Amino acid sequence: MRDVVRRFGFDVEYMKLTPGSLNMEAAEIHVDGCLVYRERFGCQVLACGTASPRAYTIMLVREGVASFFGSRVSAQQIVLYPPGCSIDAVGYPGLRDIHYMLTAERVEAAGAERNVDLIKAPRTFSVDPGVDRLDHLFTVLEQVDAIVESRDSTIWPEVEQELMRNFLGLFDAASYGSGWSLPPLQAATKRATETRNYIFSTSAADLDLASLARDLGITRQHLNRCFRENYDISVREFVHMYRLNQARKQLLSGGSEMSVTEAAYSSGFNHLGRFSVEYRELFGETPSQALRRAQAS
Repeated sequence: MRDVVRRFGFDVEYMKLTPGSLNMEAAEIHVDGCLVYRERFGCQVLACGTASPRAYTIMLVREGVASFFGSRVSAQQIVLYPPGCSIDAVGYPGLRDIHYMLTAERVEAAGAERNVDLIKAPRTFSVDPGVDRLDHLFTVLEQVDAIVESRDSTIWPEVEQELMRNFLGLFDAASYGSGWSLPPLQAATKRATETRNYIFSTSAADLDLASLARDLGITRQHLNRCFRENYDISVREFVHMYRLNQARKQLLSGGSEMSVTEAAYSSGFNHLGRFSVEYRELFGETPSQALRRAQAS
């Protein structure tokens, strides 16, 4: 799955915020370059990064709810984002989504041929009953799903033409105001994002909640309200999950010199027994198991 995703330069990092499963898969159609990428979340996850610099993407929520830049996206909405745009999203337990990625060269050539202006920022589209364009797009996406499941690319060229026509139709809709841009960031979302970036830029072992609030010029009570609005957890809980995710990153990337003790202490944990229990609850394996698996690969 990782090799396929990297082929399109899709660089998004996932941070688990609650225990549970995070399942991802990708399948590629080897005609004109199309990647279909599925996610199923049994946990709450923060996703940060950059969309593929070489592909345009439709993201469709099948079940559950996601949040993009603080705005909720339900199963009745589509997110359309161009190459290289930033991704800042939260996936909630029960979310099942699917991404259709088409190479930028193919989309831009088709757009020039049809005189369609391609937007350069993410857009969200509500899918209302009776909207023929979007209804038909759903039908075409179901055909793409069937092709991916059967691994039968012989009928792909015909379906791809329909997919491209409807894909470009979304850009037309955006140009005429039928789609709506993701709304401006609310003050709470801005504050939560600023704080999160501060946390990410600080060594996990050095994070201190009192100094964090003081450095940002905000009370911890207000900071917690902002975090709960955007991540459904407190700042303390977020920092704790960040430390566990940082420890996992070290364990999975560490060489023969890495130890569980080193990963724990450098991530801000001073009680190894408690660290091991909480790590296993979040990731479904002990730190030692993760380290052995990484060193064996």
